[in-house]
Amino acid sequence: MMMMMITMTLSSSAKILKIVKIDKVTTSVNVRTFSETQCSQMMMMILLDVAMPKAPTNVDVSDVTATSARLSWVPAEDDSAGAIESYIIQYRRKYSPGTSYDEITDVLGTDFVVTELNPYTTYEMRVIAVNNIGRGLPSRIVDVPTGETSK
Repeated sequence: MMMMMITMTLSSSAKILKIVKIDKVTTSVNVRTFSETQCSQMMMMILLDVAMPKAPTNVDVSDVTATSARLSWVPAEDDSAGAIESYIIQYRRKYSPGTSYDEITDVLGTDFVVTELNPYTTYEMRVIAVNNIGRGLPSRIVDVPTGETSK
């Protein structure tokens, strides 16, 4: 685990961001100074790296029927962003460019049955972890082809 202390100081020419990284394993300390433009880019990367949950892994599909499919996944290993509060499952028809994802929110646990799907349709599905800061990055997309209806 890495701790980061960020301080903002002003100089006569520009705002300066000093980032001090303290690695508990090696006890090394690195200090770097950045320009104002670099500061805004670094702040975004730090926010994403420290606060947002990492994408779930090993997304798997099983028990596919004409109108439903079970998704299961594994929380990201070494996720130092804090406790995962819930997950979001996003899905859409695979061959529908420009369409937005439908969402199932507040999913607890690491598997869920998506229902009300259409028969003979291939869907793209992905999973997003949510913590107290917000949504993380989505998992890899999995294709889910639904089957035929029973007669």
